[in-house]
Amino acid sequence: MADNSPDERLRKAAGQDTLFLGRGELASLMRAFDWASTPIGPADSWPQALKTAVRIMLTSQQPIWIGWGSELTYLYNDPYKSIIGGKHPWALGRPTSQVWSEIWEDIAPLLAKATRGQEGTYVEAQLLIMERNGFPEETYYTFSYSPIPTDDGSPGGIFCANTDDTQRVISERQLSLLRDLAASAAESRSVAQACAQSAAALATDSRDLPFALIYLTAPGGDCAELAASSGIDADHPAVKQTLPLDSGDGPWPIAEAFCRNAPVMVTDLHERFGMAFPTGGWRQPPTQAVVLPIPARGDTGRSGFLITGLNPFRLYDTAYQDFLALVAGQISAAIGNADAYQEERRRAEALAEIDRAKTAFFSNVSHEFRTPLTLMLSPLEEALGRDGIPDEQRSLLGIAHRNGLRLLKLVNTLLDFARIEAGRVTAHFTPVDLPSFTAELASNFRSALDRAGLRLVIDAPPLPQPVHIDRDMWEKIVLNLLSNAFKFTFEGEIAVRVSSDPDDRHAVIEVSDTGTGIPRAEIPHLFERFRRVDGARGRSIEGSGIGLALVQELVKLHSGTISVDSEIGRGSTFRVTLPFGSAHLPADRPRHGALQVSTNVRAQAYLDEAIGWLGDGGDADLPPASGAQDLGIAMAPATGRPLILLADDNHDMRDYVARLLGDAYEVEAVGDGVAALEAVKQRRPDLVLSDVMMPRLDGIGLLKALRGDPALADLPVIFLSARAGEEAKLEGLEAGADDYLSKPFSARELLTRVRANLDTAAIRRKALRTEYALRQEAQAAREHAEGILASISDGFIALDQDYRFTYVNAAAERLIQSNAGELIGKVCWDVYPMLLGTEIEQAYRRAMTERVACDFETYDSSSRRWFELRVTPANDSSISVYFRNITEQKKAEAALRDINEQLEEQVSERTVELQQKEARLRTIFAASYTYQALLDVDGVVLDANRTALAGIDAELDAVVGKPVWATPWFAATPGLPETIRGDIAAVAAGETVRRELHINLPAGGWRWFDLQMRPVQDAQGKVIAIVPEAVDITERRKAEEAFRQAQKMEAIGQLTGGVAHDFNNLLTVIRSSADLLRRRELPPERIRRYVDAISDTADRAAKLTGQLLTFARRHAQNREVFDAAAHIEHVSDMLKTALGSRAVFNLDIAERPLPVEADTNQFDAALVNLVANARDAMDGHGTLTVSVTRAAPTSQEAAAGRRGFVEVSIADTGCGIPREQIERIFEPFFTTKDIGRGTGLGLSQVYGFVQQSGGSINVDSALGRGTTITLRLPLSDKPIQRRNGNASDALDGRQRGCILVVEDNAEVGEFSTQLLHDLGYQTVLASSGEQALALLGDNARRFDLVLSDVAMPGMDGVTLGREIKKRLPELPVVLNSGYAHMLADDDHGFELLHKPYSVEDLSKTLRKAMAERA
Repeated sequence: MADNSPDERLRKAAGQDTLFLGRGELASLMRAFDWASTPIGPADSWPQALKTAVRIMLTSQQPIWIGWGSELTYLYNDPYKSIIGGKHPWALGRPTSQVWSEIWEDIAPLLAKATRGQEGTYVEAQLLIMERNGFPEETYYTFSYSPIPTDDGSPGGIFCANTDDTQRVISERQLSLLRDLAASAAESRSVAQACAQSAAALATDSRDLPFALIYLTAPGGDCAELAASSGIDADHPAVKQTLPLDSGDGPWPIAEAFCRNAPVMVTDLHERFGMAFPTGGWRQPPTQAVVLPIPARGDTGRSGFLITGLNPFRLYDTAYQDFLALVAGQISAAIGNADAYQEERRRAEALAEIDRAKTAFFSNVSHEFRTPLTLMLSPLEEALGRDGIPDEQRSLLGIAHRNGLRLLKLVNTLLDFARIEAGRVTAHFTPVDLPSFTAELASNFRSALDRAGLRLVIDAPPLPQPVHIDRDMWEKIVLNLLSNAFKFTFEGEIAVRVSSDPDDRHAVIEVSDTGTGIPRAEIPHLFERFRRVDGARGRSIEGSGIGLALVQELVKLHSGTISVDSEIGRGSTFRVTLPFGSAHLPADRPRHGALQVSTNVRAQAYLDEAIGWLGDGGDADLPPASGAQDLGIAMAPATGRPLILLADDNHDMRDYVARLLGDAYEVEAVGDGVAALEAVKQRRPDLVLSDVMMPRLDGIGLLKALRGDPALADLPVIFLSARAGEEAKLEGLEAGADDYLSKPFSARELLTRVRANLDTAAIRRKALRTEYALRQEAQAAREHAEGILASISDGFIALDQDYRFTYVNAAAERLIQSNAGELIGKVCWDVYPMLLGTEIEQAYRRAMTERVACDFETYDSSSRRWFELRVTPANDSSISVYFRNITEQKKAEAALRDINEQLEEQVSERTVELQQKEARLRTIFAASYTYQALLDVDGVVLDANRTALAGIDAELDAVVGKPVWATPWFAATPGLPETIRGDIAAVAAGETVRRELHINLPAGGWRWFDLQMRPVQDAQGKVIAIVPEAVDITERRKAEEAFRQAQKMEAIGQLTGGVAHDFNNLLTVIRSSADLLRRRELPPERIRRYVDAISDTADRAAKLTGQLLTFARRHAQNREVFDAAAHIEHVSDMLKTALGSRAVFNLDIAERPLPVEADTNQFDAALVNLVANARDAMDGHGTLTVSVTRAAPTSQEAAAGRRGFVEVSIADTGCGIPREQIERIFEPFFTTKDIGRGTGLGLSQVYGFVQQSGGSINVDSALGRGTTITLRLPLSDKPIQRRNGNASDALDGRQRGCILVVEDNAEVGEFSTQLLHDLGYQTVLASSGEQALALLGDNARRFDLVLSDVAMPGMDGVTLGREIKKRLPELPVVLNSGYAHMLADDDHGFELLHKPYSVEDLSKTLRKAMAERA
C-alpha cells in the first residue's frame, strides 16, 4: 500500500521542487501536471537521466523541448513558448507527433535517426511551415536532436535546443532584394530599362513576391500602362496592358489606390480572376495581392503602381507592409534616376549650345573692343612721344597707356581662345631655332626679375634640329608661363631650360620657379577655363583665369603636350614637349612665316603688367600726378586731414586714387586685406576704401574682420570693385559696406562719395554717443529696480487702481505660466475670469479699498497646486501681490501622515510574511535528504539539517559555534580537516568547491560523499556565508565498482576462451609431433621436421604468453638504454619483410641520437605488430612511413618532470579506422580481422609495452585516408649502453665453470642441469633458497654463477638474489620464472630468463652474465 503520510507527501513535494526548478510558468505547470496519466508516469518515478535533462531545460534561457519514451511525450521550457505559440499549454505532456503534426513529415526522419542512439542530428536554418497560431506560417529554425541515454546506455528520449532564425533569414532575403533594386536603379538609363531591371530583381525573391506587375502613368494621363512584370505569364487574365485611373471597372483597384495614395489589399484571387496564380517560391499559389502606389520623384516625374502577390505563409503585418513600401520606393528611385539621367542629358545638350553661343559672343565682342582700343592707344602713344608735356600730365598718360595695353592683352587672349574653340584659328608653322628664340623671349623679363630680387636662369643649348612652330603662338606660350611664374614667386629664381628628350624625337621646354607651389588637388584642374586656385598667394589676384587654358590649347595645336609638377612651398615646373620634324603637321596648314606681331610689343605688355604687380612704386621716378584741384574739383580746406586707408592690389590704381585724394586727406595705401588689418591696428583711419578681389584676404573678409571688432565696427567702408551690376552692389551692401563704387568711376564721384560718408560717419558717431549716454542712464535705473525684484524668490505682480497688470517678475511668470508681455496693460479679471467670486478677488478688493493687507492659502484646482498669497496696498492707489507655490509642502505634510499610517500596517504584514517564509525554508531545509549546513565566512557552523546531524548521531548544539573541520563530520578522517580548512578559505574568497570524499562518520562508518560548498553573497557581491551540501554516493560507488568488476570478469571470460583455443591448437601440434617421433625407423629428415614443429610451436606459445603478460602489464622487462633512431634503422630490414614486397617502406629519422630506456625485444615486437596491422589495413599495397623525431613535453608532462619525448610514428595509406572504433582498438581480443587471422592481442601488447615504459600512444585516423599511430617514449638522460658483441663467445667449454642451479621442481631441476651439462657447464642442484645459501657458505669459490627459479616455497628467488648480492657482490645471479609479475613488479637489477626458454636463450643469457663478471 502506498505511503501517503504527511512526511511522504512532503518528501514528494520537495522532490518535485528540486526537479522542476525555477519560478517560471512551465515549472509551475509541470509541478501541477498529472504525469501519471502520460506514458512516462509520475515524476518521482522518472529515470535520473530524464530528471537531469528536465532540470537543465528549465534553468536554461535557450528554447528547449524534450521528448521522452516511445511516443516522445512533450516537455518544454519558458523560452520555448514563443516558438510553440498558440499551442501552449495544450502541448505539454502530449506525443510529439500530435504537437507538430503539420511538420511531422519533415522532422520524423531526423527524430528516428536520433532515437536509434548512434548519433544526434543538427539542422541549420531549416524551413518549417508551422501552424502555431491557427494558420500556416513560414519559419526557419536551427536545432539539434540529441539522444538522452538511460541508465543502461540505450536512448530514452530526445533533447532539442532551438534557435529561431526566421527574422534573420527573411531579413537577409529582403535586404538582398533591396540591394539588387538599388543596383538596378544606379544602372538604369531609361524608364523602360529601369522597370525591366526592377522586375528582374523582383523575380529573385519569389517567396515574398510570388508575382509582380509594374504599371506607369503618363503625366496628366487617365490610365496606367504595363511597364514590366515578373513571375507571371503575359497571357494570364490578371495581366492587362492598360488599367483605368478614373473608375473601378478594372480587375485591379488602382483607382482606389490612386485616390487614397495608399496600398489596397486584394483577396480571393482565384475567385476574382477564375484562374490560379503562379506559386512563386512555394508549393501553393498566393490567395492575396496588394496594389501599392509608386510615388513620382519631383514635379515632372512619373508615378505608377506595383501589383504583387503576397506570401501565402506570412501575415500582411506592419513589417511586410514596410518592406513592400521600400520596394515601391526603390522602384520609384530607379524610375526617377532614369528620368533624371534623360533630363541631365537634355540639359548637357542645351549647355553645349549655350557654350557655342558664348564662344561666338566672345569672338564678336573682342573684335568690337579692338577698334576703340586702337583709337585710345594710338593718340596716347603719339602724345607720350611729344616733347614739352608737363611731368604730371606725362604720368597720367603713362597710366592710361599701360592699362590700355593690359586691356588689349586681355582682349587678344579672349579672342584667341574664342577662335580656338570655334575652330577658326590658323597656325603658320616655320622651322625655328627654338633655344635662341625662347631665350630671347625669356630675357625680356630680366629687368622685372631684377627689381623683384629674383634670379633668371636661362639654359638653352642648341638642339639637333629646328622645331616647326607658329612664332606668334610660341610667344604667347612662353610669355604666359613666365608671367605666371613671376606672379607666384617671391624669392629664389625662375629658370627656362630647353633640351631634347633621350631619344632625340622631341624638344622639351621647362619653365621652373621656386614659388608658392600648387595644391596637389588642384593640378588636375589647372588647365581648365576660368579656373583659379582659391587662397593662392600671389603678387596680384587679378586675372581672367584662361591663361593656362590658352597655353594648353596652343601647345595642342603644335601636336605637343604640357604637364606640371608642383609641391607646396617649393615651386612648380611646367614642361612643354614639341615633336621634331614636320611629319606631325597638318597637310592643309601653311608652313611659312606669316606677318606676326612684334615680339617686343607683346613682351612689353606682359612686362608692364608684371612690373605693375611690384609694390615698390614702379613710377617713383615720375613726378606726382595731378590731384583734385588739377581735375577741376573744388575741395574744402582740410582741417585735421582725415585719414583714409586704401586697399587695392593694383599698383596703378593705388597710385591714382592716392594722388586724387591726397590734397584733402591723408592716404595710407596697402596691397591686400591682411596689410589693411595690420594698418588699422596700428592707426585707426576715418574711412576705408577697399577693392573687393585681393590676394591673401579679399574685401569681404576685411569687412567681416572690421565689423567683428567692437572697436572698429562703426568704421565706414566703401568698396571699389570691377564687379559691376546691381547684384554685385547688393552683395557688398548686404555684407555691411557703407557704400559701393563700381569701376570705372569718375574722380568727382569718388571724391563726393568719400566726403558724404565721412560726414555721415561723424553725425552717426555723435548720435551714437548721445544715445549711448541716455541708454546708460535708463539701463542703470532699470537694473536697479529689476535687481530689487529679482532678489525676491516669490512671485510678484503689481495692479493699478483698475486692476490692470503693471509689472510681473520672472518668478511670477514661471508660477502662473504666462509671459509678462502678454499680461501688462490687461485687466486681471479679463485674463483670469475664474478668479471672480473667489477668496482671491475678495482679498484684492479689500486691499484696494480698505488699504489693509491680506494673508491666506488657496488651492488652484486647474493646476492642482497650493499657493500662499500676501496682498498689500501700495502708495499710489495700487496693490502688490506676493505669492509662492506651497504644493510640495502640502504634499509632504499629507505624505507624512500617509506614511505613518502605512508604515505600521506594512511592518505588521512584513512580520507575518517573514515568519511564514522562514517556516517554509526551515521545512525544506530540515526535510532535505542531502547533508546541508550553514557556515559563516570563517567556517564556523551556524546551522545544520536533520540529515546531516543524523550522519554523526549528534544534536545541533554539539556542532554550532565550532569550525566545521573540527566537527565529527570530518575530524575522524585522517588528513581531511586540513583539506576542508583550505576549501573554506577558497569559498570565502568567492569560489565554489566540489569534490568526492571518503569520510569516516561516527554513525555510518566509511561513506562516500559528493561535497559541494558555495558562497552566499549580498547585493554588493560580498561573501556573507557559506553553504556546504553533501550527497551520499556510497551506493552509487558500489554500483560503479560492481559494474567495473563485471567488465573485468567479462574480459577474463574472453581471455580464458581465447587462450584455451590458441593453446589447444598449439598443444595439438606438439602432441601430434611427439606421437610421430615415437615411431621407429623414421628418416632423419622427418625426425628434424617433427622436432622443428615442436620447437616452433613452443615459440608461438611463448609469444602468446608474452602478449598476455604485456597486456596485463605484468611482463618483466629487460630495460636498457639504447638509441631509438639507430635501433629502428637496424631492424628496418625486418620491418620491410613484415610489410611485404608490394608496399613501399619509408624511414624518416629527424635527428639522432634519441636515447630511450625500454625492453628492446618488446620494442621490436611492438614495431612488428604495428607494421603488420598497417599491412593488413593496406591489403599489402600502399606506402608505410616510419618517422622518428624528438618532441617537447606538454605542460602536464613538464610538471611531472619529463624533459622530452621520442615520437615514433607509423603512418599508412590504408582504409582507416572508423571514429567509433578508435577508442577500442587497444582492448584485448578486439579485432576486425576474419576468424583465424588474429588473436586481438597485438595492439594490446603495444599498449602494455608503452604504458610499462612510461609513455603514451596516440591514434589519428580517417576513413579512406589511412592511419597514423604514434608511440611517445620518454627521453632518457642515462648514457647509451654499448653492446659487448660476441666477446662472450670467447668463453669456450673449458672456461664455462660451475653453475649453482636453484629449483624446487625436481623435474625442471633435472632438465636444467642436463641442459647445462650439454652446454659444457658443471652444475650443483639446490632445492630451495636456504639450501643454496648453505652451499655458498660452504664453498662459494667453486661457483661461477647462480641460476635460480623465482617462485619457491620459503625464500623466493628475488630474496635469494638480494642476499647473495649482500654476501657475494661479484657473483652473478640469473633469475628465471613463468610468473612474470614477480619480476615485473620489482626493480631487482638481475638478469632475467622467461619460461619457457630455448637452449639458445639460456646460453646467451649465461654468457652475457659471466662476461660482465669477467
